Amino acid sequence: LDWIQDDFPDGFDDKLHVNNYKIIGSKKILLGRHINSDVFEREQGMTLYRGIQRELINAFVVEVDYKKPGYVYPKQLWYMDPETWAILAKKIYNGQGQLWKTMAVYTEMRDIGGGEVAMPMAYSLVDLIRRHGTLDIIGKTDIDSKLKRDSTFSIRNLDRRSY
Repeated sequence: LDWIQDDFPDGFDDKLHVNNYKIIGSKKILLGRHINSDVFEREQGMTLYRGIQRELINAFVVEVDYKKPGYVYPKQLWYMDPETWAILAKKIYNGQGQLWKTMAVYTEMRDIGGGEVAMPMAYSLVDLIRRHGTLDIIGKTDIDSKLKRDSTFSIRNLDRRSY
């Protein structure tokens, strides 16, 4: 499968104690923040959504190294939004140092409890070695409802979103 549990929800609640983190600079890059996921479209076989909005952002680049040897993702590069601190993109490397996967997170500003919060609304993950990927649109969800990871990672759900 394309996703593992550590991919989701993409760094907003990562286990801080298992990695080493280092800000290595910043990079101007087109990333998906302040999006409207209602206009996203996907046809069977499409690698990316049609209708993605992106902004040129001077993102922080964070190098993430897993502390213990043998982990499936020993190194990652995160591209963080300096406005919301959300991780909007990842480059994920395998144990041989090859770029394995790229992941993008598309956030939308939502009014939560009287303040605006960046909420992940859609994801895309592309496996560059095995040449396939997964797309997911979360849609309009109630912030107070609990995300059911079992339904997200069910065989039916993953099969429906992969190509």
